[in-house]
Amino acid sequence: MKSNCSNRSFKWRWPSLRRHSVYVRCGSALNRCPLMKSTALQNLQSPLLALTIMMALVGAVPSLNAATTTLSAVADVSLMENNKGELNTGGDSQIAGGVLANGERTRILLRFDLSSLPATAVIKSVTLTTTAVKQNFSAPGALFIVHRMLVAWQEGRGTGSVGESALPGEAAWQWRAAPSDVWATPGGKPGTDFVTASSSSAEIRAIGSVVFQSSAQLVADAQAWVSQPQSNFGWVLKAADEKTATTARRFASREADEGGPSLDIEYELPIPELKVSSPVLSPGKLSFGWSATTPPYQVQTRSDISAQWVNLGPPQQGAEVSVPTDGSQGYFRVIDARPQAR
Repeated sequence: MKSNCSNRSFKWRWPSLRRHSVYVRCGSALNRCPLMKSTALQNLQSPLLALTIMMALVGAVPSLNAATTTLSAVADVSLMENNKGELNTGGDSQIAGGVLANGERTRILLRFDLSSLPATAVIKSVTLTTTAVKQNFSAPGALFIVHRMLVAWQEGRGTGSVGESALPGEAAWQWRAAPSDVWATPGGKPGTDFVTASSSSAEIRAIGSVVFQSSAQLVADAQAWVSQPQSNFGWVLKAADEKTATTARRFASREADEGGPSLDIEYELPIPELKVSSPVLSPGKLSFGWSATTPPYQVQTRSDISAQWVNLGPPQQGAEVSVPTDGSQGYFRVIDARPQAR
């Protein structure tokens, strides 16, 4: 009797899949096909159910729907050049940034905790929002910029319009953490204490909401903090021109009743890979599994390649299944059954 088995009909291919399908076709064949490597298959009596694993995607592989989260600052403090640069404002409801009327500089340090985002999150956009609550009546419009910090600093608990003497471990113009950890230069040095290039900018002309729009660098900053949380030292917010006086503004801090710094992040989650494991064919039964991603999963079947897929039982939490076979041709697949994956 001539075997109806061919090289084309018995290909064992194991590419990785994402959300979509693992296809398994069962059909009649004889027991002498040279490509049947499974011991379980070779030990079956004729006629056999031969197995062909065919992997395919149904259309393009999409990402999950974009998700958005809004985070509040977990630390913020002013660095003030006045009073020998030894004052801390980490506990006050307002923080100052810009240049004072006497030419002394102020800068703001901000940090957000991104640990609530999944480690696999792909950041798509990042928007930083602050609120200017006070400014000099003659203050000119001024461009403010943010730079990613490269070193650690401590917020502190000082209060009052000019702050209080920095306690051990608190940040001030002179120190990252008083009294021993100093900045490379007072107030922070570009290229050492913070990245030289700015990540985003915003023009401030009046009090009210100040939005630093999403940029490629702002996204890169946030992505780095998701991937490497230990590198998250936040941003420094400062006037782009620190030689022009009276550009200083006071902003609502995280201790304020409203208007504190916030971060709007839009991100996507890549579809987890779904990989089939070795199928086992025994009399009257086909068993196969797949690599666990995130349950539930739905096993589906159809009798013909052009037929509609039909659910084989309810969605399941486990990553393996045994299905009955009767010797006729059939197709099976496993899909991600989570609603957002559809």
